[in-house]
Amino acid sequence: LSLSQQTNTTMASAAGSAFPRIVSNNLVTRSAFLSYSRYIAFGFGYFYAFCKLIYLQAYVESEDQKKLTQLKDAEISKNTLRGVTFHAPQLWDPEYTELQMRFRDCYPDFYLHPNDEFVYQLSRGRKREQKVKEELHAEAVAFLKEWRASDGK
Repeated sequence: LSLSQQTNTTMASAAGSAFPRIVSNNLVTRSAFLSYSRYIAFGFGYFYAFCKLIYLQAYVESEDQKKLTQLKDAEISKNTLRGVTFHAPQLWDPEYTELQMRFRDCYPDFYLHPNDEFVYQLSRGRKREQKVKEELHAEAVAFLKEWRASDGK
């Protein structure tokens, strides 16, 4: 063997002797303190997770009751599509909302998701109010003209 090959062989054997041949998951240890502290940590963690699970289940149940109360107040059946989707999360897509609002313009009884209903009331409601004001103004101007014409006779 050449000198470089011998040094590589000795380096490999030195590296092999530096690392233990048994790979452990470190769950078994000779230290009583480590074993006992791991046992106590596991116990506290398990107890905490158990209590947290009970708390979260109770929280979800209370939120569900709030939602059912809101549906009853709005007189919406929980068995209909509207009742099921009333509290569902929704991503806002302006194009989809505009499409749904166009359907609502054609069919006044068309169901809109509460988020889309809010947008509809804001945008279309303002337009409708403006249109009503313009009609009232035109009606008042026509009445005023008619009244002046009748006074002038």
